[in-house]
Amino acid sequence: MRFILLLLTAITVASCGKKEENAKEQQIEEVVVNPNTFKVEVEGIFKKDDELILFWKDASIPYFDDNHTIYQGIKGSDSPQKIVFEFLEGEMPNDIRLDISSKKEQTEILLNSIKLEQQDRSFVITKDKLLEYFRTNEFITLDSISGKVITKEINGNYDPILFTTPNIYPKMESILMTQF
Repeated sequence: MRFILLLLTAITVASCGKKEENAKEQQIEEVVVNPNTFKVEVEGIFKKDDELILFWKDASIPYFDDNHTIYQGIKGSDSPQKIVFEFLEGEMPNDIRLDISSKKEQTEILLNSIKLEQQDRSFVITKDKLLEYFRTNEFITLDSISGKVITKEINGNYDPILFTTPNIYPKMESILMTQF
């Protein structure tokens, strides 16, 4: 009888510890979104693993630099994904640049939209409006009707970038509630 009581007590203590451990794991996996931060969300299909980089600048710097970047790795998939770049609270970009791919193997991307957001203010740039708000460099061909992005290597270099056009600045000012 004593043995059975000890066994039941041991099982109870062990299972309680596992419940606490599982609860801690669930807390770690929860993503806390700060509504006061500025976010850029890219929705698209990236068929191969890749890394997107969002460069940004503010009033303190005249050029994009490595100190003002947000990196987001993605897993390749045939399904649409949302890649969110979240700024730290208080960071207020006045311009952004999106390095749309870091892997030469990523030859085709389908961009559905790019969303700028802070609190309850947002602006969605659909694929048919991408070229109104972004321009490409020589490493990208963009079909604005389908949102199809073809990336290419030129003379051993690979750096597909979407730069903003002046049309985006009033939208960013409205979302950030400021004037550049």
